[in-house]
Amino acid sequence: MAKRVLKSGKAAYMNVYITADLKERLEKLARFEELSVSRLVGKLLRDSVEQEELVVKAMSDPVLGPAMASAFARPEVLRALGSVLREDLSDDQLRLFSAVTHGVVAAAAANPPAVSGTPPPARKKKGKR
Repeated sequence: MAKRVLKSGKAAYMNVYITADLKERLEKLARFEELSVSRLVGKLLRDSVEQEELVVKAMSDPVLGPAMASAFARPEVLRALGSVLREDLSDDQLRLFSAVTHGVVAAAAANPPAVSGTPPPARKKKGKR
C-alpha cells in the first residue's frame, strides 16, 4: 500500500472507531463541503484541537484561569452572559457549566500545556506479553 505524503513531508495515520450514525453524518457533511471524509475529519480535528489548546492554555494561566473559574462559578455572571447571548439559562445549566469550568481549571492545573511547543513524551504502546 502506498503511503500518502503530507505537505510536512511525513505521513500520519490513525485508526478511529466511530458509530455508524456518526460515519453517516460525516459523509453527509463531506458531500456538502465537497471534501473527502478523511479531509473533513482532519479539518475537524485540527480546528477542535486548536480550540481546546486555547482553552487549556487560558485556564492554566496562573491569573486568568482562577479569575475565569471564579467568574463562571457565579450564577449572576452566567445569567448576564446568557442574556448577552439571548439565552435563558436554567439553574441546572448554571450548575453544570460551573462544574465543568471548575473541572477544566483543575485539569489544566494538574497538566499544564507545553508552552515551548514541544509535545509531552509519547506513551509507550502496550504490547502482547
